[in-house]
Parts: sequence; structure tokens; C-alpha cells
Amino acid sequence: MNDYTARIMSQFRTAGCEIKELEENFEIVPASFPVKTHIYANSHFIQFSTFFYLRPKKFVGRFKCARDAFINEANGKTHLAKLSCDETKFESVWSISCQWKATSGVSEYAYPDEAIEHFITLWLQDIAFVVQNDDSYEVIAMLQKK
Repeated sequence: MNDYTARIMSQFRTAGCEIKELEENFEIVPASFPVKTHIYANSHFIQFSTFFYLRPKKFVGRFKCARDAFINEANGKTHLAKLSCDETKFESVWSISCQWKATSGVSEYAYPDEAIEHFITLWLQDIAFVVQNDDSYEVIAMLQKK
């Protein structure tokens, strides 16, 4: 892991996140909302990524259309996160990806600690909105087990 990524990781730790180093990125779990988020940081951007599974609670005849409507509504109401769907279906469950990328336009930009905390707050608001968005779907998130 390079020095820039290590510095960003330290800022997330200072903001109260539990950190798990991965091969080319790291995973954060904020204390306030235990959802796993992968952080990809390099000298040009910081990217937040969280993955969900979406399952209808009852039979939906045109599930693909309903799923797309769910994603479109969420994308219109979230602050940072943008949802997309992997077209692969696993036993009536769809894989949903939430992502956001912060770019500064300056190589190895030193984000202030307040900016990192603000990113985390807005990201968690978006994820909370997606998780409790609609009663007709079950959203299965990657939660930290206690």
C-alpha cells in the first residue's frame, strides 16, 4: 500500500471507522452504521463502494422493470451514491452496487479530516435510504457481524 493510501486510511480511522486492509484497497465499517464499504484510494481519487442483494418480498411479474424503477428512484434521491445492477441473477436475487468517486483534480490532494467525515456521513445517509427505501423488497447488505 502506498503512502497516500495509508494517509487516507489513517483519516478514516481517525473518523471512527474500523479498518480492514485488503490487497489493493481497504474496507471501512463506521461505528454508527455497521455496513461494510470498500474504499479505493489512489493519488487521483477516492472511491466508495458497497454491495447489496435485492430480493422481492412477493412475486413481481416484471421484476426486471421493478428493479430498474427501484434503482432509478434511489439514484434520484441519494446525495452521493449511484446504484447499478449486475445483470446476473442468483436464485431470484439481484446484485446491486452502490458507488461514488471523489476527485479533486489535484494529484495526491490532502483531503481535510472534516471532508472525510462529511463524505462518510453523506455516504451512510445514502446507504440507509437504500436499505429502508421500499417495503416490497428485501435489501441484503454486507453488515459487520458483532
